Amino acid sequence: MFDLDETLLNREESLKRFIGDQYNRLFSGLMVNKEDFSSKFIEWDQHGYVWKDEVYSKIIDYFSLNHFHAEELVQDYLLNFGRHAVPYSGLHHVLSTLKRAGYLLGLITNGREDLQSSTIKALDIEHFFDLILISESFGVKKPDPRIFVHALNELHVEAGDAIYVGDHPNNDIEAAIRCGMTGIWKQTDCWDGQDYQHSIKELPDLLSFLKEKDINLS
Repeated sequence: MFDLDETLLNREESLKRFIGDQYNRLFSGLMVNKEDFSSKFIEWDQHGYVWKDEVYSKIIDYFSLNHFHAEELVQDYLLNFGRHAVPYSGLHHVLSTLKRAGYLLGLITNGREDLQSSTIKALDIEHFFDLILISESFGVKKPDPRIFVHALNELHVEAGDAIYVGDHPNNDIEAAIRCGMTGIWKQTDCWDGQDYQHSIKELPDLLSFLKEKDINLS
């Protein structure tokens, strides 16, 4: 099972591309510096852990864009972010290899249903997964163990036979481990997970990990 943002999706690069596009469409004719706009957005976004209504409210105040409303900018974000979705290298190769090998695949992600669904569609990965859980629709979010337990039950898999790959030390790795799963930290500069037993730098490293465990991928 996998997390989405910063695990399968290169969210940092995707966000930079979206911000550049939104600036060009909406703000380039105004007295707003593009680099300043981008840096403030990324700073206030906090790796996606601050919802966009708050980010855009700060943007409007900081740049004196009072003729814009935060909600209309949020809707633009929801409509257009997926068009800029950047997968991590090897994404389709890894998922197709696991699928051919007979693995059951699940995706558990926090976030809004509309945004995460459009991102998954943009990455063209929905068909690989036997189960997709998005926190807004499910009603609880990681690290709540109920979302992991539900995924295990739906897939009819024991926790000890399951692997969860994610980037966030608490929401992903610690939460999965507490549920009895093997947690594999997808390395990122955003969080410190250096002390975990299992980690990968790139997605294809997951295939090497499984081979080292003598798990057949043929």
